[in-house]
Amino acid sequence: MKPGKKLSSFTRTEVATLFKSARAKVKLPGLRILKAPTINPLGRVLIVTPRRVGNSPERNLLRRRVRAIYREGKLYLYPYDCVLLLGKECLLVPFDELRRLIHSVIK
Repeated sequence: MKPGKKLSSFTRTEVATLFKSARAKVKLPGLRILKAPTINPLGRVLIVTPRRVGNSPERNLLRRRVRAIYREGKLYLYPYDCVLLLGKECLLVPFDELRRLIHSVIK
């Protein structure tokens, strides 16, 4: 089963319940990763990148990286929803390090 566009789409009520049930797994400067059990057949990812992170190309780069990590690692097959709160310092984190952190939280 392929995730498609449903990999990172949430309704407002789903976001509210996700933040209530999520627990922090990684706390680094510019990066917080929260994990919660999902009620859907596939795990999803919510990526929060505020405007202070950078201009839109920089924020979109971070979002694309995280979605690519999810798709390539097939992390959507695990029964967890994940929230990534990204800060400005996350732009300095190498792709391989970001992949390692996300994989360690989900698996």
